[in-house]
Amino acid sequence: MNDLSTVYGPGLHTMPAEEYHRDPCPVPSLSSSIGRTIIAASPLHAWTAHPRLNRHYAAEEKESFDLGSAAHALLLEGADRMVVIDADSYRTKEAKAARDDARSRGLHPVLATKHADVKAMAQRAHDAIARCPDLGGLTLADGKAEQVAIWREDEAWMRARFDWISTDRRVILDYKTTGASASPAAGVMSTWRWRTSGTPCCCARTRPMPRSFELSTKVSTPRPPSSSSMVTLTVYSPRDE
Repeated sequence: MNDLSTVYGPGLHTMPAEEYHRDPCPVPSLSSSIGRTIIAASPLHAWTAHPRLNRHYAAEEKESFDLGSAAHALLLEGADRMVVIDADSYRTKEAKAARDDARSRGLHPVLATKHADVKAMAQRAHDAIARCPDLGGLTLADGKAEQVAIWREDEAWMRARFDWISTDRRVILDYKTTGASASPAAGVMSTWRWRTSGTPCCCARTRPMPRSFELSTKVSTPRPPSSSSMVTLTVYSPRDE
């Protein structure tokens, strides 16, 4: 079982991604990924994938995760946390060791051949946000990145991590990266099961957030030429009627 340095109660919190994924709630909580696992697989699969329930749980590590995390930090936090690995693959022991060392320090290893692509991907996303008419002129300076909502639904503890949320809490940006097409018509939205992913956002906002908000989803692809699309979902609760 993972050790927790801090346990958080209901509210909106700022914390590192690693702390969120360890589940910092008072008791094991439900996130969108665990909810999707219950629906798509089984409760046993969800138990196995839960960091607080499965004492042998180990987070999955992939090169695609490293690239996505690097792009997230560049776009949303303005932070370059990349460690450039001077290689074109991880076939050698030296490249693998450098990759593992970067991950152990909370940094994002990126092969030298993909470094420029990650920067271009984040810049494309930044430009797409600036051009999006649905945001009404909002910029990333008008909110906070990597915010975590923790709340209770009856006896169940819930958590959700927002890539970016506006200061007035009416707009949430959810930034996704993909190696496939960034076009919504290409099936990207159904692949990520947006409806299930958005459910924790809807529940979380019924207490600390206003009555309605827009969930805007940014999608980028790391393969040149880097492309982006913005999908806007307006979410309402029964209280809006």
